[in-house]
Amino acid sequence: MNVFWRLIAVAVAALTLACSGEDTVPGSPAATATPAASPTPQIEALSEFCSMTSGYAIGYPTSWAVSQDVVFQPGVTFDAFNSPNLIDGASPNVTLLCRPLPPSGTTQDLVRQEMQGATITAERAATTAAGEGRLVFYSGTYTNGVRDHASVFLSKGACGWAITLTVPQGNRDAFMPVFLEMVKTFRTQ
Repeated sequence: MNVFWRLIAVAVAALTLACSGEDTVPGSPAATATPAASPTPQIEALSEFCSMTSGYAIGYPTSWAVSQDVVFQPGVTFDAFNSPNLIDGASPNVTLLCRPLPPSGTTQDLVRQEMQGATITAERAATTAAGEGRLVFYSGTYTNGVRDHASVFLSKGACGWAITLTVPQGNRDAFMPVFLEMVKTFRTQ
């Protein structure tokens, strides 16, 4: 996995532990992270988040908290949508960011560029309201444990969009229905 994605993964893993659902966007429903009876999230109504900074909109579960414009490094921010379900002390989350496109501008080349060095366990097409993307599955080992990821990459305009689900190992399948509902609503403005 290239250095940028390793750093993003570390930042997301740290955010996973740090977010308690209290950092919400003004006007969005507040969520509190309390241990769930089951790590399996329920499909629920989606609220819409519109990023004026990055120029996109996405639906997210109303009980999830939003962390907007999280600074990763100078000039690079991402938005995070944090589940109230705590699993092993971590809150599963979905992050969204825009990366520079590879010279070809294709989604497949974006996947190759961003997943360089990662072991992709599966890859398939993914449909968003903004167009067709690629869904890839992979895992990573971090200081706070192994995390499973599912990322949708999409080339649109000047952005290489990455929508990524991060969960503690063994919990990806439980969160995929919610993640895919979110992905379907993603559109650029």
